[in-house]
Amino acid sequence: MAADPFWAVRGPDSAQREPTIGVSATRIVQTTNFTIAVYDQSGMALWSAALDQVVEPPPPATPYFWDGVSNPVPNEYFFDPRVLFDQFSGRFVVMALHHNQRAFVVAFSRDSSPDGPGFEHWDK
Repeated sequence: MAADPFWAVRGPDSAQREPTIGVSATRIVQTTNFTIAVYDQSGMALWSAALDQVVEPPPPATPYFWDGVSNPVPNEYFFDPRVLFDQFSGRFVVMALHHNQRAFVVAFSRDSSPDGPGFEHWDK
């Protein structure tokens, strides 16, 4: 039996979202060009964060996902993220390119249920 569909990250310009998802036994992680969000298997949103400071306005009281990651070129941003779930390590992997495409960043969830965007849940 198929699960009921749910609305994931939505925004004003669907052409620029380019969503990707990774799925574990307990969580669904979705990325778009501007956000990352985590849902439980029923589709309930657990948390979301802007990927970088390029998003206007930023979510209230939510850190940027790439906060604390060294940006090789100030005032530029990360984009075109991808997410996958590695069933062998039991961790999510999120990757993104730097705006000038000379660099990229990678984050690994500390387990199969990343319940926040900060360093306590992700190794970046």
